[in-house]
Amino acid sequence: MSKILIVDDEGIQRRAAALTLRKLEHEVVESENESEAAAMINSNSFDLVITDMRMPPRNGMLEDEESGLRVINTAKTRDPNMAVIVITAHGTVKNAVEAMRRGALDYLEKGFSIDELRLKVTKALEQQQLVKENIRLSAENKLLKTSISKPFTLDKIVGQTDVMKRLLEDVYTAAQSSSTVLVRGESGTGKELVAKAIHYNSPRRDGELITLNCACFPSELIEDELFGHCVGSFTGSTKDRKGAFEAADGGTIFLDEIGEMPLGMQPRLMRVLEQKEIKRIGENITKNVDVRVIAATNQDLETAISKGKFRGDLFERLNVISIHLPPLRDKKGDIPRLVKHFIELFNMETSRRIDGISESALDALKQQNWPRNIRELKNVIERTIIFMEGNVIEEKDLRFSTPIPRSDNNDDPLIASVPVGSSIEDLEKALIAKTLTANNWNKSQTAKQLGIKHPKTLLDKIRKYGLSKDP
Repeated sequence: MSKILIVDDEGIQRRAAALTLRKLEHEVVESENESEAAAMINSNSFDLVITDMRMPPRNGMLEDEESGLRVINTAKTRDPNMAVIVITAHGTVKNAVEAMRRGALDYLEKGFSIDELRLKVTKALEQQQLVKENIRLSAENKLLKTSISKPFTLDKIVGQTDVMKRLLEDVYTAAQSSSTVLVRGESGTGKELVAKAIHYNSPRRDGELITLNCACFPSELIEDELFGHCVGSFTGSTKDRKGAFEAADGGTIFLDEIGEMPLGMQPRLMRVLEQKEIKRIGENITKNVDVRVIAATNQDLETAISKGKFRGDLFERLNVISIHLPPLRDKKGDIPRLVKHFIELFNMETSRRIDGISESALDALKQQNWPRNIRELKNVIERTIIFMEGNVIEEKDLRFSTPIPRSDNNDDPLIASVPVGSSIEDLEKALIAKTLTANNWNKSQTAKQLGIKHPKTLLDKIRKYGLSKDP
């Protein structure tokens, strides 16, 4: 469950959006103006802020075009990783792009549907987690360069089955070359670990390893992340900024989730691979870069090519060396070594002292299908160690993942009455009608319950939606 703040002076729209998100089991807090939102942001820890772009000040009547941008600034000052979605009026996408330059992840145009709200919020929260993971990985890279003097050795990749032995041979061979590498495999199979092993066992080990997850950034911003910009290239660009390729000069760039690379950006990546040169946004000159590219994906790129979602020429350029990581279900013989590795890892990270695992517990682990692969196994072991009481993991101690129960929309008569694909206005209409009926069409009481300050506003909405007391 995530904590979300909705900032919107229109109470009925704000409450409709809040109701939708609470059905997804999020904790939702509402605010009606910028100053109130700023106080809430500075005194709470939110995962996501959804803010209207134009709101009147407290007790004011005229909308302030900068109010939404100031909410973004407040959120990013409080926590640079706080996700923000802005709500814009129709035809003001340019303003939304400016908001995204200031740090917003995405935008919604007014009149958005319930499904669109759910999709955007889910995507924003996922991107926020990916950004946090990138920050963690960046810090880990710096730690590796300062805390160890030897390369990232291949024994970091745990496994003793024949398929893993062949994988290690492929990784070592790839490390000795300078060709691009495409690492393929399901989520959780260790693609990033392979990228690290290739870099730290290659002649480029003294250079930077820059990791960029292509699914983290909206299409409007990924060009800036890859190639950087020069001062004055857009509103708010007050200094030059290096992109990932320039920062990785002399080293390696790891492009995770390459299948999510926007189609329009793929020719730019092709040029870097072919010409070894980049151009910052707003700059006319090109710069030569010496960067090795390792890309990774869990997608079927051949299918994406056939559907026109990925360029075939880019695929061929990336797929010079191809490394495929098998899912855990195909190498269950490695589970004992993986478990031993995770136990040793958690013993070092915590004050617990776990001596091992019983055979019955190992057998139980081998019976699982592991759809989320090694990452899921690691989570199970960590969760088990946190809650267990003894020093040896027994079968009864194992804590497997369980799906979070989700409420079906049909459980709420209000939500169920609005068809899939409906807009927030449809939900607003249903909410007003339901509240009016519950109050026997007492408009003052209805306005109070819905957070509508002026009775005329409620009357306007009743006329707008053609609501009447008589059926």
